[in-house]
Amino acid sequence: MLHPLTQNPWKIDTDRESGRVSLSHLHQLDRTRYAIQTIARMVGNSASEPDATGSPPLDPWAITALMGGVESLCEHLGSLTEAMLDQALQAEDERAAPTPTHNAPPSLQ
Repeated sequence: MLHPLTQNPWKIDTDRESGRVSLSHLHQLDRTRYAIQTIARMVGNSASEPDATGSPPLDPWAITALMGGVESLCEHLGSLTEAMLDQALQAEDERAAPTPTHNAPPSLQ
């Protein structure tokens, strides 16, 4: 399941390959992925297919705002990844219940 852009050429044998992580973080990663994919399609369709839809391309300010959203989502991915790595690398006796990174009810986390 490696993608050329996500391979780690500096991986060493002491890097752990598995650990426990919060499922709420994985769900947030999945939702973030869909958000980035949607924004990429909107910008891509606007740039490459305006004749196909008959709609005018997005204004530069709209593209700038969408790309700012992608940057923000990437920051969110970084925060989630850091939290997951911290949690996965903790010793078994140091593990506590994961703290959610949002205010959603526990049934949604």
